[in-house]
Amino acid sequence: MHVTPTSYVYGSPGMAFVGPDDYAGPAHMPAEGYGYGYAMDYADDEYADDYGAPEEPPGPFQVGAYQGLTDGGLLLAMALVGAAFDPLIERKTGARGFGAVVGATVGSAALAGFGAGSTGGLSRGFGVAVGGLLPLLPVAVAIGMGKEIAGTTRNVLLGTSAIAVAIGYLASKQGAK
Repeated sequence: MHVTPTSYVYGSPGMAFVGPDDYAGPAHMPAEGYGYGYAMDYADDEYADDYGAPEEPPGPFQVGAYQGLTDGGLLLAMALVGAAFDPLIERKTGARGFGAVVGATVGSAALAGFGAGSTGGLSRGFGVAVGGLLPLLPVAVAIGMGKEIAGTTRNVLLGTSAIAVAIGYLASKQGAK
């Protein structure tokens, strides 16, 4: 078996592929020992079929499709869980239509936090998760005021979301320099 150190790993948390001919193993595993974190070429391995080594690992499109499926599935599930809380939110505050928004935002923040944490460490993951929850502040204000997601309230929340995206994008560009 031919093993080479990896310098660039792409993929979703839990999978890491370093190129069309190399399979690197789980991305969250340490780089030392058992071949994890190293590109492994199974082409010349006589036992490859015995332990299920892939003939050809998925390419960037397929890895991206898996990651998108995971992201979209979790986002939809969390939106539906949040929507189940709509009657409770309405009964307690008088605000209608916020459950799915809160659920989807929490799900998105959790997924982004886990993804960033698996590749960038606990501190980065926590920072990404907290940053993903910050857009809920104006939503919490609207819920507290008993507003419905319609008309001016919807437009204000859309505007604050656009501002949050712009701030996050511009701040990340400043940090990259």
